[in-house]
Amino acid sequence: MISFKPPVDGLAPNHYIEITKDPGGADGKRFTQPQRLLICLENDAQSFSKIGDSKEEKIIAAAIKCNRGVEAYYLKYKKDKLKEALKLLPEEQFTQIIIDKPTQANVNTLTGELDNRWKSDSQIDGHLFVVTTAKEKLNLDSIHATVINKEGSPEQENLIWAAAIASLNALHATEPSRPYSTLKVDGINSNFRSTLAERENLLKDGISTYKTNIQKNVFIDRLITTSKDPEYRSLEVKQTLSAVRYDLKNYFENRFKRHMLVKDNHPYGGAVLSPKSIKSLLVSRYRFWQSQNLVQDDGQVTQRIKVEVSAKNPTKVDVFLPLITMGQLLQTQTQIAFKV
Repeated sequence: MISFKPPVDGLAPNHYIEITKDPGGADGKRFTQPQRLLICLENDAQSFSKIGDSKEEKIIAAAIKCNRGVEAYYLKYKKDKLKEALKLLPEEQFTQIIIDKPTQANVNTLTGELDNRWKSDSQIDGHLFVVTTAKEKLNLDSIHATVINKEGSPEQENLIWAAAIASLNALHATEPSRPYSTLKVDGINSNFRSTLAERENLLKDGISTYKTNIQKNVFIDRLITTSKDPEYRSLEVKQTLSAVRYDLKNYFENRFKRHMLVKDNHPYGGAVLSPKSIKSLLVSRYRFWQSQNLVQDDGQVTQRIKVEVSAKNPTKVDVFLPLITMGQLLQTQTQIAFKV
C-alpha cells in the first residue's frame, strides 16, 4: 500500500505528484553486514553467551564502549578444548574475533575455523584480531587474521588492546573500502614510537602497525592480513569482498523468491527469470555497489558477467561475476622543482 502525505480526498481534477526519498527495497538498498564481536576466554566450563557482568568482562566491555560499542558475545573454552567449544557457536557471522590466549595452537584452530566459514557452502565470515608483543612470534599465512605488536603499554593487557581495535574495526567495517589508517583507537594508550623503517619491516612481516602521539594516544597506521598473497594483504579488500558477498546473497534471496527459470528464448512473464534477465539484474547490482563505493569499473567488467543454466542441473544458474575492488590512498610521492 502506498502512503501519501497528506492523503488526497478531494473532488476537483488535479495531478498530485509528491516527491520523497526512496525507502529502498531488494533493488534499492544495501544489505549491510551486522557486526558482531566474539571474545574467546579460557574458562573451567565451556559456554556461549552475550557479554556478562564479571570483573574481567566489565573491563573488556569498557574497551568496547570506548569505540561506541558493538554487539559482543563470549565463547568460553576449556584449556586445549577450543576446537570443541567452537561447535557451540550458532551459524552466524562473527565479523571480529579476539582471544585471551593467542598461542600458535589456538590461533591455528581459529583460522582453520574461519577458513571453513569463508567457504561458499557456509558464508559465515569472520576475522581474527591478535595482539602480541614482539617476543611472541606467530607463524601465520591467513587472510582471516590480523596481528598487532603491542609495545609501550605494560599496564594494559593484550586482550584489552584486541577488544579496542576489533570494536573500532566493527564500527568502520560497514564502509570497508575506506582505509582504516589514522583512526584513533580509544581505550588504549602507548608511549612507544616507531620509525617509518620499523613500520615498513613490520608490514613486510605481516604485522599491522600503529602510531602514537605525545599524549600517548594510539592511531591505526595500517591494518593488514597475515596472507602472503599481496592481493589479500589489505584488510579493506578482504572485508569488502565479505560485504559484497553478504549483500549479493541477501539480494538473491529477496529478489528471486519463488521464481521460475527458463531459457532466454522463451516468451514469459510474471515470476520468471532467464539467464539474460539475471545478467541484467547483476549489472544493475554492480552499478549499485559502485554507488556504495564498494567496487569500481574499468569499462569492461560488467560486460564480462556470464550467466547460464547449469548443463547438469536445470534448477541451478551458474554465474561468473568479476569485480574490481576499490583502492586505498596510502602513499604519495611528489617531486617539488623550484627556482630562485
